[in-house]
Amino acid sequence: MQSCSALTDGNKSYIYACLTKIYLTITMSKCPSISITSFMEINHEAYDKSQQQKVKDEIHRKGKEYILSVDEEQYKNYLHEIFTLEKIEINIDSESFDEPVISTKSKENFRYKEYRFEIKYSYKGSEDLFKIQPFTFIPQSIKIKIYFTEKRLSFSFGMRELNKNSFIDTKRNMLKLFQENITKANNYSSTYNIRIKEFIDNYFKKIKNEYLAENDFFESINLNVQKDTDPTFTVPIIKKIKVPEPQVDSKKSFSYVPTISDEMYNDIIATINKSAKIIEQNPALYNGKNEGELRDQLLFALSSRYESTSATAESFNKKGKTDILLKYPKDGTNIFIAECKFWKGQKEFHKDLNQLFGYLTWRDTKSALIYFVNKNGITEIVRKAIEAVERSSFFVSQTQKRHEDSFSYIFCSPGDSEQRLFLELFLFHFPDV
Repeated sequence: MQSCSALTDGNKSYIYACLTKIYLTITMSKCPSISITSFMEINHEAYDKSQQQKVKDEIHRKGKEYILSVDEEQYKNYLHEIFTLEKIEINIDSESFDEPVISTKSKENFRYKEYRFEIKYSYKGSEDLFKIQPFTFIPQSIKIKIYFTEKRLSFSFGMRELNKNSFIDTKRNMLKLFQENITKANNYSSTYNIRIKEFIDNYFKKIKNEYLAENDFFESINLNVQKDTDPTFTVPIIKKIKVPEPQVDSKKSFSYVPTISDEMYNDIIATINKSAKIIEQNPALYNGKNEGELRDQLLFALSSRYESTSATAESFNKKGKTDILLKYPKDGTNIFIAECKFWKGQKEFHKDLNQLFGYLTWRDTKSALIYFVNKNGITEIVRKAIEAVERSSFFVSQTQKRHEDSFSYIFCSPGDSEQRLFLELFLFHFPDV
């Protein structure tokens, strides 16, 4: 049996997180409420550091295979979701209180009755915000009780006499003080959310790059890393309602590498073509847009069409970032890769083609090069693009033309002359962009 001292830091963090979760679950089931001094439990700097450490622990716990294979944008969005602080909202209209608890108090040999009222409100938002001491706050904090299961909170105060005006004034003053600190806590949450998002993005990138560099080194020395398991790399996200995806069925063409059916590839090409034609016909959709903004409009059409297929922008693949990457989140398999560019001539075309091929791994056989043409003379530009394709040293043949604005080609892989790559060349006219 492995001793505690032999455990790695990552394993210790994971075990600690599991035990903490179990403890909190048991605690909340037995005592689903907690009393705290509002906005005074933890300093905002200490809270920032604790959350950043939790992000690190979560990413490291997943391990290299998961981080390199999971859909990057979906996983980061998942982390953003669980570490984001939701602003607090108190529903004043939900105010409620019961008859006071009556007790006998004594002060300096003077005995009196105290009527203690507990005022309750429902709320929305992250409970953590009630504990954090923000950048600025009113030090006259009040004790509150949070009821987790009911999503309600309360504060209490005592009175020596049952005086209506005194009751109203005391309740109003405590509520005013509490709400002023809520405003300050919400201001803190806005800046915290920006910081934690940047931290997640930067730390994920750092760790992923380290893993990539490590794999590149292993590859360079021809080290074969044996995998004991075949994990499924998925992100726990809410499933969106999408148009059912084209199914990969018996019509799928034979291939010795993992790929998608020609039927689905044709549908992807048709979706891009149809979406871009709509943009072409509506100048308001392309005027003033840059390359990334035009790409995102195509990405939206793809991501909303295919069931269980993730479409992401600027995703890492092999040794670079692709503009559009479609993959199956269940196993991380890439099914389609595309680059989007403004047309800048035949010389730049060869650079763009080499860039796209540089992103393709041996598993990626279907891709596209999408050009946004922002100059006049589109017919001449199309002719030059076709010439540039046929001059490529990787060009094999042209296949049947699918659409007026696209051309279908077969290339050989730069790293394997026997492997065939399918590429669709698009040229869409967005004048005066």
